[in-house]
Amino acid sequence: AEQRPLAGVIEALGDMGRDLAIPRLVEGLSSDFTRGVAGMALSKFGPKSRPILMAVALNPRPSEELETTTSLRTRWSALGVLSAIGVTLEEWSLLRPLMDARDARVAALACRLALATKQPLIDREEAIGRLIRLFKSADWLLTIQIEGWLAEDYDLTIRVINRAVDRGNALVRDEAVRSSLLRVIAGRATASLLEPPDVDSS
Repeated sequence: AEQRPLAGVIEALGDMGRDLAIPRLVEGLSSDFTRGVAGMALSKFGPKSRPILMAVALNPRPSEELETTTSLRTRWSALGVLSAIGVTLEEWSLLRPLMDARDARVAALACRLALATKQPLIDREEAIGRLIRLFKSADWLLTIQIEGWLAEDYDLTIRVINRAVDRGNALVRDEAVRSSLLRVIAGRATASLLEPPDVDSS
């Protein structure tokens, strides 16, 4: 693992559960061949892996202006793992600025982190607003992911949309934004129709 990440080695290190393995597992996030298994292994460590994952997520390499593709993918993965294991309010306060990151996926994943870990309502509302704004620039894959995340927090999403409509926000009239929001609403309506009716057991 010190020489190069290998999926089998990464998985074994994760199963061993030794804290010394965490830096090697984080390095595994940088490789397409080991990213998935490294993320699962880090999830097993829970809060122990949060400090290094946060450090990775907050530090583009070599710099924000010249960030490499490898650095971006590693940061995406780190934010995904953090969403799975959760962060404290204090930790979230450090990660919160990432919702306005230059890279759309970093910003989206930071917003997802706010929603998945149930951060304060004001931050979750801001996260949803930011996700909606990202529809204007997101590629098709990220657009699909954002639609799914908004659907998971449907009630809060509708509240943010209604507020934007009441204020005459031009964003909700943007064609790309409207199309995505309509898919979120239509998907929820379809899901509701497919839900089995409540049966009175009495």
